[in-house]
Amino acid sequence: KTKFILRISGFPKLNLLRKFFWRLLSKNICKIFTPTRLTKNILNNEKIFDEKKTFVVEDPIIQIREIVKLRGEKLTDLPRGLKYIVSVGRLTKQKNFSFLINSFAKLKKELKDIKLLIIGSGEDQKNLINIIKSKNLENEVILKSYQTNIFKYIDKSFLFILSSDWEDPGFVIIEAAVCNKVIITSNVESGPREFIDNNKNGFLVEKNNFLDFRSKILDYFKLSDSEILKIKVSAKLKSKKYTIFNHYRTLNKLLDN
Repeated sequence: KTKFILRISGFPKLNLLRKFFWRLLSKNICKIFTPTRLTKNILNNEKIFDEKKTFVVEDPIIQIREIVKLRGEKLTDLPRGLKYIVSVGRLTKQKNFSFLINSFAKLKKELKDIKLLIIGSGEDQKNLINIIKSKNLENEVILKSYQTNIFKYIDKSFLFILSSDWEDPGFVIIEAAVCNKVIITSNVESGPREFIDNNKNGFLVEKNNFLDFRSKILDYFKLSDSEILKIKVSAKLKSKKYTIFNHYRTLNKLLDN
């Protein structure tokens, strides 16, 4: 009589073995929760589970009061008045920071006195340092290791970029939205596309496409203050779907039915 719930976190790789076991167990599962509509649609198209059992439940990513408190902390390890674009994530192949650094190198003359700040730690660090050196960007790209408070860095930036090859949903863009930042993110078949919602909440860039990346960066600089404000407000409203309270309310409703 025990009821089982399957919670799918992240973007699932539907290999033959996983499909087989999920189909085998599907009759014993009463509900399936996915973090995005895209993941839900993939499962439905593959006919792995009964569509009536599958629901979108956004991850409880943010605590808005805590973020507001943390983003207000002073920066003591960056030059005062520094203008920078920021990106945050583990230094892994998935995050595709090599593309971001190479693209920044090509755009440096157009971006003038703007720096690139990347925050994270990981196995790709040496490779990224080598790219920075090969492009003579030691004074233009700042690599900082993992920080317990990323929000104060995001808050003092003027633009947030996510260059990942895949994300589902992409926690850091939601955190950037809470910090009132315009977001430029790779257009991958997972969470970022869903969050940006046809460019209402930021800009989508075709993965590994420098020309599109350049176009979106320059489009940002052409925006009026009112247009920037509209994007920021829309993204922040969308981010409220990912609060702990909203997660609790959604779960409570689904478990009662």
